[in-house]
Amino acid sequence: MSLDGRKLKREIGRVLRQIAGFSAMAGEYLLATRRHDRTLRPAQVRTIGCVPRTDKAAIYVVFPRHGVQASHAESLRYIASRGYSPVTVSNLALDPADRAALARQSSLLIERANFGYDFGAYREGVLSLEEELPTLRRLVLLNDSCWFPLPGSRDWLTLAEGSGLDYVGAASNYAIDPPDVARFESLEWRQDRTRRSFHYCSFALSMSAALISDPDFLRFWRGFHLSDVKSRTVRRGEIGLTQWAIRRGHRHGSVFEIDGIDGDLARLDHAALRHHAGRIIIPEHSVLRDTIAAFLADDAAGAVPRRTLEKLFLMAVARQGMAYTIPAYLHETAGYPFLKKSPVWLDPVARQKTIRFVEGFGADGAGMVAEIEAIARDRGLRDVGSSAEPQRPAGRTT
Repeated sequence: MSLDGRKLKREIGRVLRQIAGFSAMAGEYLLATRRHDRTLRPAQVRTIGCVPRTDKAAIYVVFPRHGVQASHAESLRYIASRGYSPVTVSNLALDPADRAALARQSSLLIERANFGYDFGAYREGVLSLEEELPTLRRLVLLNDSCWFPLPGSRDWLTLAEGSGLDYVGAASNYAIDPPDVARFESLEWRQDRTRRSFHYCSFALSMSAALISDPDFLRFWRGFHLSDVKSRTVRRGEIGLTQWAIRRGHRHGSVFEIDGIDGDLARLDHAALRHHAGRIIIPEHSVLRDTIAAFLADDAAGAVPRRTLEKLFLMAVARQGMAYTIPAYLHETAGYPFLKKSPVWLDPVARQKTIRFVEGFGADGAGMVAEIEAIARDRGLRDVGSSAEPQRPAGRTT
């Protein structure tokens, strides 16, 4: 076969693969939810719980891979203590002991197949409340991707309810389009909530009666296109629901806004700024993680201007999101009540920083430490159980 013939064959193969990928995506978009509702929903297990129904409901999604934890019980206790009836949705089948434990702290417990991530479970919870939605004063979506409420934190449920907003998050993301890491000093801190990808993170959302009585609210959930591809779930779910609320004209915001965080950092003395920069958690960007570590190593010798540290701090938040990167800073300065769990298994340095943060709670953090150790055993992770400083780059070489 000639060179031109081989090239033509490769191009035809590439086009055919693209067509096959598009067809598969289109098939999922059109059929996945229908197949789920026809084959998986009938197999769900539903258990009536012990917590009385109220005029406020919280859908709490769990994935108890290591069994029901003390943190699950603490989150459910908190939810019920604020007058919410918990609808707990487990994306794993439960053994009898765990089923009984969750049912005791729930109004309804649903066990379902893990299809569609948290939004598949949220959808199930919303549809289970379909007849009650017109009478609810508040509906909250929460999941166990975070430990909450953290010891010594503020009461997010009450703050969200009293905010006067219809759609309230605990954190937002993608309000800034950051430059490449190498150009971090060019970052301009301006939040733009008109960006198409802007959203409030789905681990904690609170919605008013005005929003949940919107006639399009149930249509959103009934027609939600489930996917087992995480990026599609984020786009259709986290981003999709936020953008739906904005398009419908509902008042929106976050209890913990960071629009003015650049000014807050500028008011810190250098020692405090370095202290907070040293606790930044970078779960999924090794270049950014190592860049921050190198500059901090140089700063120990007094070689880094404070403005550079401020820009690094802001770059981390813009790139990885406030909930992941600065939980310690937010907890210390604003009583932030959430701590993401995934950095424990995504990055070894992030794991050690998470452990040190949790150990700072003393006895109140013991359950979280035990859960981290269970995660580590399950995933075969090393260097768990010690809060020693992780090894860092010696400094910049350029």
